Amino acid sequence: MMRWKIGCYSGVPQVNLHDVQIIVETYRHDGMYWAECEISDDVVFSMIFPFARALASFLEDHRELWLGRILRQQFHYLSAGERLWVLGRALQILSRGETNQDTERIDRMTITLMLFMSEHHTVIVEGVQDFLLPDVREELLSVLGQAADDYFLEHEHREYIQFLRVFSERQHSRAAAVHIRYGDLVMTDDKGELVGQELIECLRDGLPPDNDDKELQDELLVSALVTLAPSQIVLHGNFPHAFGHMLRDIFPGRVLSNVP
Repeated sequence: MMRWKIGCYSGVPQVNLHDVQIIVETYRHDGMYWAECEISDDVVFSMIFPFARALASFLEDHRELWLGRILRQQFHYLSAGERLWVLGRALQILSRGETNQDTERIDRMTITLMLFMSEHHTVIVEGVQDFLLPDVREELLSVLGQAADDYFLEHEHREYIQFLRVFSERQHSRAAAVHIRYGDLVMTDDKGELVGQELIECLRDGLPPDNDDKELQDELLVSALVTLAPSQIVLHGNFPHAFGHMLRDIFPGRVLSNVP
């Protein structure tokens, strides 16, 4: 008889062998969780694939543990809360991928694990993650890098919004109410008369007259509103959710929607 042992520091390695009739014993020893089973010598070779596949599936199904370890190792400069945010975004990125990408990753891990388990009867999950599967580790590290970039971009965006909010609150209000329609760089008051047109023209100075860049128009509109600091902003028409949300962040309690 031969014993296969799978050890893991973070929890019991749940090795699902599906229809294979083998009793797997689980226990904890010296700070590590173990899954262990006895296999008859005459079926050892035929059991390598099911065991390797089961372990590969375990690694994929619990990839948040793997990502968490890489975060602690490679992104130690982030606070615990920041690492949690990055971990959540990384899982979102992975979940948006195609199902066949997950299957392909399991296939690659299975092949490597089969070669290893054909010569070794003890497998440590963390060792496999750190040393035996460098290509998968690099994939996960790349995803974490992307998630970290998203965090810093969002953090900068929040700081920018906070700056605009404080700046606007310190401005002397130059208009009681401003009405705007998305897509038009035109602001009017309650009577329908133009407001801040000279300011908008000043902000547009040097830009091509036929520039229809929506992002640029959004920036110009926000700049004009922050400078005017109106007591109330009325949005007419269907504003993009993200842009409307940003205006409400900059001008809390001052933005109303008037959708026909």
